[in-house]
Amino acid sequence: MRRIFLDIETIPGPVKPDPSEVEAPANYKDPEKIRAYQEAGVDKAWRGQALDSLKGSIICIGFAEDDGPTRAFVGDESDVMEKFAAFCRPSMTLPEIIGFNLRQFDILWLRHRAYRYGLNDLATSLPWQRYDKRVLDLREVWTGGDPRGRGTLDEICKFVGLGGKSGSGSQVFEMWQAGRLDDIAEYCRDDVRLTRELWKTMFPREATMLGGYRSEVEFI
Repeated sequence: MRRIFLDIETIPGPVKPDPSEVEAPANYKDPEKIRAYQEAGVDKAWRGQALDSLKGSIICIGFAEDDGPTRAFVGDESDVMEKFAAFCRPSMTLPEIIGFNLRQFDILWLRHRAYRYGLNDLATSLPWQRYDKRVLDLREVWTGGDPRGRGTLDEICKFVGLGGKSGSGSQVFEMWQAGRLDDIAEYCRDDVRLTRELWKTMFPREATMLGGYRSEVEFI
């Protein structure tokens, strides 16, 4: 079976929220204290958009096919999505997609963006059903489907002896602000690599049959 290992990186939207959009604690009654709290919370609220598919933006899509090289499209969201759709278009019947927190984050964001940019062939091909067998979410496997289950990709990989991540997702925001797109792409590719190594550890029998697929699509 052909497989794609997938990871995306996201950033906040281009405009900071207005202080009035920051919700102060219910026990705050003094208008001045409320205003001060809201103004102090703008940056935190802005950073939080990177976890909200209706407010944030995709800055990078990283992937690898079977045992092939890790690849990444990085830059403006619409351009990144167009390139990913072009990569998928030769065969819109997607293979098994493997990732970490994949079902609730990466695929969700990609599908929402496909709708946004009119990439209907991609939107309809991305799995959306809760138990779609084309999706293998390693976090779900690790936690046994318990939404309260603990363990980040970094923590789990260290636990099984694979070493940790090359950085933290929170650093993507700073790299984006500094214009370090190549560093974002490198970080995302490394996450894809680590995800594939974790899959091999968790599914050793399947890993021995992993093909050496190479796409003829030109990667940019």
